[in-house]
Amino acid sequence: MGAELSCDVCNKVLNEDGDDVHEKQGGEPEHVCEACFNPATHVGYTKRSVYSVCGEENARRMNSNPQNMRNLFASCSNTRPCPCGAETVVGEGVTACFACEMPFET
Repeated sequence: MGAELSCDVCNKVLNEDGDDVHEKQGGEPEHVCEACFNPATHVGYTKRSVYSVCGEENARRMNSNPQNMRNLFASCSNTRPCPCGAETVVGEGVTACFACEMPFET
């Protein structure tokens, strides 16, 4: 399961598809949603998309243990290998490699 992010003030779960969050680094990162953010008290925070923050956490999780990557690929049974080395999960309308955009042979 992918990373999920919530506001450290109100505990609201933030939407990865469109929400922004104010993040403070240093030690354990702190995250404050737009509604709770107060520039007078939340000094030194950077505004970022929830999508970016969750993507970084997902990448950290995958890279922390090589078995995680093997499990992910094992769960994708419908993949097409490409000469570039990438494997694309084939779904409806997918006709080319996601990495190099070379069309699949039919």
